[in-house]
Amino acid sequence: MILDHASVREALNNSESSATLIHAILRAKYGDDIYDWDPLTIYLEVKADFDVDMPDAVINKWSAMQILMTSDAFFKRVDAFVPICNTFNGGEPFFAAFDPATTEEIAWTLAEVGLNREYMPFSYAIKKYIKIAVAQDGYDEANTPETILPALESRLNPRALKGALEGISTNSNKDNVELYIDEKLKDIVREFESIPNLDKVSLNA
Repeated sequence: MILDHASVREALNNSESSATLIHAILRAKYGDDIYDWDPLTIYLEVKADFDVDMPDAVINKWSAMQILMTSDAFFKRVDAFVPICNTFNGGEPFFAAFDPATTEEIAWTLAEVGLNREYMPFSYAIKKYIKIAVAQDGYDEANTPETILPALESRLNPRALKGALEGISTNSNKDNVELYIDEKLKDIVREFESIPNLDKVSLNA
């Protein structure tokens, strides 16, 4: 697929670019082989093809996406779940030090993961972590953000998550988390619209 170099350079040089946008660009350019490349190889290939030095945040988001797309670690291990939440929201993985993921970070990461691959059931440890995190932010079972609820089900229902995401735009009684996700989803739409032909990329491997 031919991508506009100027818009791709801008996206890959922007630390605020979403992990989903970075994933779409790299997969469109290099195909599924990209999942097997180490970060240095990706950096050098992008440098050669687009004349851009990807910032650390962009490389970190891609590395988190690579883990997400090639393993079940995000769904099974807290030590993968939390850094991926950190990275998708800010570009800093914090693998060396534990940085608790907030309710907003968890909710957005679940939304963004759903845009890129099918969900797997979450482990007991991750469900427990999510429950503790949302409780610390003042939520209980009655008002847990809708996008988080499907991850806490005993058997994951992908349709429930899809319905929760679709319901954000029509929910007139949004709390801060839903508003946050709504704005982030709009940002992704704008990102994709800024790069011709990128909307034709299928993200789910």
